[in-house]
Amino acid sequence: MQYGADIERGNNERETALGYAASWASLEVVRVLVEAGAEVNAVEGTKEDQYSTALDAAYKRPEIADYLRQHGAKKWSELQTTS
Repeated sequence: MQYGADIERGNNERETALGYAASWASLEVVRVLVEAGAEVNAVEGTKEDQYSTALDAAYKRPEIADYLRQHGAKKWSELQTTS
């Protein structure tokens, strides 16, 4: 990012900025982060049953899920089947 911020750094719950923006249904912020190079398939969570991706967090707004899909995003379960 412009001022040297780590776009992939997670908070205390390992949630990235992209996952947070998706969970709060902010399409505008999701777009900015993806355009800045955010990893659309970053895995988040502190417990095995809480792991997710930004696409998993986008359930509140289908347009966010669509946008993320257009940029290669997958759900946590989809990533597990390709490993």
